[in-house]
Order: sequence, then structure tokens, then C-alpha cells
Amino acid sequence: NTVSKMGRSALGGDFRASEISYNDFYDTMRLSIDGGVIYLVNNDYDSSEIHHNLIHDNSGKEGYQSGIYYDSNTNDVITYNNVVWNIEKGLEKAKFMTLNTPSANNIFFNNTFINDSQVNIYPSNGSVEGAVFLNNIFKQEGLPEETIKEKNINYSNNVIVSMNDLNDDF
Repeated sequence: NTVSKMGRSALGGDFRASEISYNDFYDTMRLSIDGGVIYLVNNDYDSSEIHHNLIHDNSGKEGYQSGIYYDSNTNDVITYNNVVWNIEKGLEKAKFMTLNTPSANNIFFNNTFINDSQVNIYPSNGSVEGAVFLNNIFKQEGLPEETIKEKNINYSNNVIVSMNDLNDDF
């Protein structure tokens, strides 16, 4: 499936025990300034799986932009084998993955974040109980070490590559 040319996000809403896979999500955030190509909020997603998707090229030029954005009270999502790239920066550095607090039991593994990627957990004083980041590839930076320790996040076997390591050839 291809989902594009959206005023806000390509994927959002209330669903449970679902599988969202093999989609091409792009050209989103045309009208909104706070959101992501994938934007989930205020639900227990009951082990829903989001996998093998291409997530890229949002249109947003202002505000807060993310490729994958799990806002407050987004719980129990398993996110894996996705590729995220070309997320516009907006007001600050682009967030290729945002996990707002509080949240619980969100798992991210085997995802690839291309370009100047950054993972963000906000606000910093909230809980991300049961958060897991395994075997992801980040270009430039992943999750800051102090956040990993402070939040007791299972963060292992993630790879940080420099701008020139792979010459954008993932």
C-alpha cells in the first residue's frame, strides 16, 4: 500500500492487536506542525505490530516533526524492520523516532534511521516503562546514554554510523 499527500499523518488512530506492514508512507504533515508520518497517541495498542514499512519525505517545514511519533500514553506497540529517512527538521533537529511520556511496553528493533537521526524521549521526567531498543541502525546519534540509564531502557546492539561510514548506502 502507498499512503501519501496527507495533511497530517499517514497512520494514526485507535486500533488493537493489529498488523501494519509493507506500506510506503510519505509526503505527510502538509497542514500540521506537530506530528509524524506515523503518529499514535493515548491508546493501548495491545501488541500491535508496525513492520517492514518505508517512512519518509514528510512535507512539514515548521514545528515538531518525527518519522515515528508515539505521543503520550501510547502503549504496547512493537515496531520493527522499518526504514525511516528524509524527515524535515522543522523548528529543531528532526526526530526520526519520538517516544513521549508516559508510555509503557513499546519495543523497537531492527529499524534503520537514515540521515541525521535522533531519538527523542519527552518530557524527560516521564516514564517509559518497558521500553526496548534493540538492533537498530542510527545515522549520527541514537538515544543519549544519560537517558538510557535514567529511564532504565533496554538499549542494546544498536549501531551508530557516521555520515561517511556507508555513504547513504544502507
